[in-house]
Amino acid sequence: MRNNSISNFSRANAARRYAEMVLSEFIAKDLRGEIGEKKYNKLKYSEVLSKIRGAITPELKSALEKIKVIGDKGSHYSRHEKPTKREVDSAIKIASEDLIPLTLHNYFSKNGFFSIEYGPKIFSTLPPSIRESVLRRLIDFRSKKLIAESNLDKNLLHRYVMACHKSGNREKIRRRLRELKSKSRIDGDMYRALERTISNFDENSHKLPIPKTMEDSNRNFNAVLSSLDYYHLKNNNELISIIKTFLHGYSASEMGNLQENVLLYNEYIEFEKI
Repeated sequence: MRNNSISNFSRANAARRYAEMVLSEFIAKDLRGEIGEKKYNKLKYSEVLSKIRGAITPELKSALEKIKVIGDKGSHYSRHEKPTKREVDSAIKIASEDLIPLTLHNYFSKNGFFSIEYGPKIFSTLPPSIRESVLRRLIDFRSKKLIAESNLDKNLLHRYVMACHKSGNREKIRRRLRELKSKSRIDGDMYRALERTISNFDENSHKLPIPKTMEDSNRNFNAVLSSLDYYHLKNNNELISIIKTFLHGYSASEMGNLQENVLLYNEYIEFEKI
């Protein structure tokens, strides 16, 4: 899909095929189970999207539609409509960089972030930038309602802050926290607690197995899965499958001297190190 040496037609088609795989295996999984494999396989891409329209987030639906439009140009002959490099690059970016985070956002929107035990821990093995992308979509920053009204809200915001910081956006998240405090979306106690968390992280970051590459993420993913029993693996099967698709093709790096089970703690939340 990322091979620039092949034609725009082939790259556009590859983006569409990848999107169809994600759509079939994860996004439209319930529909496939409801109508059966035989009937599902007869449906066109557009028909599947139409049938699940109300069951997926608008952003995910839009991404799938964009890939389809460009992918169609690569799949069907037309003397007048040919995929341009710019269009194909856009489809490739959406398919390779945006589709899995949007699928994860859709998954958590449907199931809840903390509803399945060990789900957040499995999710935490992903690169910080991916976690930041998913978590910011789960938090309603525009609402006038106070974010930190429950421990779950606090934990979700806390994870977003840490993912943003680990992505190299320390000052960006500090500005966001000041903005939230000025708008009374978080109170002074929560603001100070999160600021302390950022400082604590700065002091301990060299010990933590923060994934800097996809290989590091695969390392952390394998480490977490190996610590879970059959029951918890089964309960998180859909989430595990989505992440496995994202990490496919990357070998796992070594843990080395990094501390696998370090926990940092503040008065609000105990959170995991990955």
